[in-house]
Amino acid sequence: MPDPASPLRTPFSEFQELLRAGWPFLTAYFSGKLIEHFVLEKTNHYIASGIRKALAKIRAFSSMNISTTILLVFFVWVGVARFSPWLPYINLSIALAVGVVAFVAAHFVKSHDEAKTVIERSVVITKQDAYPECTDNEQIVYKSKVRIELRNDGEQCIDIRGATWTVESGDIPFQSPFWYRLELERTNPKQSGTNRWQEEAKEIHVRPNELFRASVGLDLPAGSSSDPKRNDTEIRKRLNARQTGTLVLRVEIGRRLEVVRIRL
Repeated sequence: MPDPASPLRTPFSEFQELLRAGWPFLTAYFSGKLIEHFVLEKTNHYIASGIRKALAKIRAFSSMNISTTILLVFFVWVGVARFSPWLPYINLSIALAVGVVAFVAAHFVKSHDEAKTVIERSVVITKQDAYPECTDNEQIVYKSKVRIELRNDGEQCIDIRGATWTVESGDIPFQSPFWYRLELERTNPKQSGTNRWQEEAKEIHVRPNELFRASVGLDLPAGSSSDPKRNDTEIRKRLNARQTGTLVLRVEIGRRLEVVRIRL
């Protein structure tokens, strides 16, 4: 005979018990999906990459082992529901196990991801040419400029976010206030007349194997000639001796910012 003190078990009460046993797992599942969508898919950090790989392994396991998944669900329904006082400890153990697996997977793929980043996302900017551009036109503020033609020899698109000019002893400083400009080569420079460069800008997007040009206004030492031809000769002499200065480019590739220094 059923115990009069025990409550009558109905299908609804069984369903309630099932929900009470399964809600932590449902919460964990939907929380994991939210984290995966809003955090992991928007970052390339190696820990996030490891967690993504761990989740992919779990999904692959559950899809290839349908019978095992069904048995696991049945165990949760029948077994865990009967041990309700232990649910907090079971949930904590599951959370810790998942955390350990994700952490180990993250460190496992760290070296691989870093090597892949170095290979596929290295900034390779090659200097093609450097020459002065001098004038005595009174309407032009920066009368002595150095033009540096460069090429993106990497396999990825890059974004030049800015430039600076640093000097060592004996170099030519920049004219204050600092002035620089960036220009992309036109797609068909031969059809563009004498100007093979697009409009000047402070930031540019450079595709692989694309040429671009950086320009900096220089301040020749006091006592230098105002003759643009002599200034042109002086800067060319410095360029040949690599005693002009260093062009520093701030380059963004992917989500990483690098600094590229080109000694002139």
